[in-house]
Amino acid sequence: MGLPSGARRRRARWSGGGRRAGHRRGRDRRVTAAVELDVMRVGVLLAGGVGARVGAGLPKQLVEVAGRPLIEHTIAAFERSGLFDELLVVMHPDHVDAVRALVGDDGSGVRRHPLVRAVIPGGAERSDSSRLAVEHLAGRLPDDARVFLHDAARPFVSAEVLRRVDAGLERADAVVTAVPSADTVIEVRDEEVGGRRSEVLAVTPPRSHMRLVQTPQAFRLGVILDAHRRVRNDPEFAPTDDGSVVRHARPDVAVLVVAGDAANGKVTTAADLAEARRRLADPEG
Repeated sequence: MGLPSGARRRRARWSGGGRRAGHRRGRDRRVTAAVELDVMRVGVLLAGGVGARVGAGLPKQLVEVAGRPLIEHTIAAFERSGLFDELLVVMHPDHVDAVRALVGDDGSGVRRHPLVRAVIPGGAERSDSSRLAVEHLAGRLPDDARVFLHDAARPFVSAEVLRRVDAGLERADAVVTAVPSADTVIEVRDEEVGGRRSEVLAVTPPRSHMRLVQTPQAFRLGVILDAHRRVRNDPEFAPTDDGSVVRHARPDVAVLVVAGDAANGKVTTAADLAEARRRLADPEG
C-alpha cells in the first residue's frame, strides 16, 4: 500500500547518541540503532456519543467551555504536541456538519484547524466509531502508520503522554495508557441473599495489579484494522476500548501499558463539565 502524497517513510541508522538534525515538528529523540524517522502519525478524536449524562441538550463535545467548544480544546492539545501529520474526527451523524464548520471543512475556504483532514460520522457504539475510523484510514495509509485513538471528551491530554505513547510504539504494535487505581476494585456475582437477588463479592484482585484505562491508545494501523474486522460480528464481545479489541482478537500481539495522567480525565457528567470549565478558564489553577 503506497504512502499518501507528501508523506515519506525512511529508515536510517545512527551511531552514538547524536541528535537528528532538522527533527520534524521539533521532536527531540535520541537514537542509537535503526529507527523509523518519518512514519505517519494520525490522531483520531472519537466524539460519536450524545453525552446524555452531561445534560446540556447537545453533545458534550460541542458544549462551549472557556469560549470554544470542548472538542476544539482537544484538537488544540493534539496540535500543540507537534507530533501528528493529520487528525480525523469521528462525530455523531447528526452533528457532523457542525464540526466541519468548526474546523473549516465546510467548503468555506477558511480552515481554522488545517491538521483536521476529515470529519466522518460515527457508529452506534464506540467500537463501531473506532472501526469506521480505521477503515477510513486504511484506504490511503500504510499498515505501519501509527493511529492514536482518543476520546474527544478528554481535553486535558498532554504532549508528554502523547509522546510516551509514541515511544511505546517503537517496541510494540499496541499501546494503551492507564493510571493506578487508588480504590480497591472488586468483582461481583449475582446470587440470592435473604430471599432477594443481590450482588455479592466474588473476587478481590490485588490492587497492585489494577489500572484504570484511559486514552490515548495507539496502534499500528494494520493491527487495529485486523482486530476490529475480526470482532465486528462477534455478538458475545462488547468492547469498551480499543486495547481490549486487540487483546481479544489478536492474542499474539502484546498490548503495552504505559503511564497515563490522572489529570487527563473524561468529561462525562455535569460535574465533570463544571470542573473542565474551571480548569480551562484558569489553566494554572
